[in-house]
Amino acid sequence: MAGAFEFTLNGKPVRVEAVSPNTTLLEFLRGSGLTGSKEGCAEGDCGACSVAIIERDGNGKAAYRAVNSCLMPVCLLAGREVVSVEGVGCSKQMHPVQRTMAEGYGAQCGYCTPGFVMSVTALLKKNFHPTAADVKHACAGNLCRCGAHPHILQAALKAAGVEHTSKTEIVNYA
Repeated sequence: MAGAFEFTLNGKPVRVEAVSPNTTLLEFLRGSGLTGSKEGCAEGDCGACSVAIIERDGNGKAAYRAVNSCLMPVCLLAGREVVSVEGVGCSKQMHPVQRTMAEGYGAQCGYCTPGFVMSVTALLKKNFHPTAADVKHACAGNLCRCGAHPHILQAALKAAGVEHTSKTEIVNYA
């Protein structure tokens, strides 16, 4: 069929047929039953819809980049790789970022949590030893309306292995 294409989603090939060129990746994910990514603002300002796009560098090494799925037309994904929050963990255990968010009270209402998880996971795939500033920068496009920013940052830092952060630096995050 003309207009059909494939991309990889959470490690599995997906064939997309007969979708409007205006269909966003977020709409496609949610319509496919992957409801972890949320629509908060539909303008790319809140990060609740964040997913990771895996691109390849010149040596073929995977490079993860967090993107707003509410802004990305699904048709732009032909031949590409995407990881949603459902693809981060495995069926037996949570990903370390998911676990630290849950254990560290970084998921109060939970609406923003998938986006933060994806942003921090993408960071950790590129930078195994980030600084507190790196984690803050990775989370800069994500908003939490419950006021859990200090808990989220602390959980993200713990997942990243950054242990020595001043309390003032965490409190001043929000």
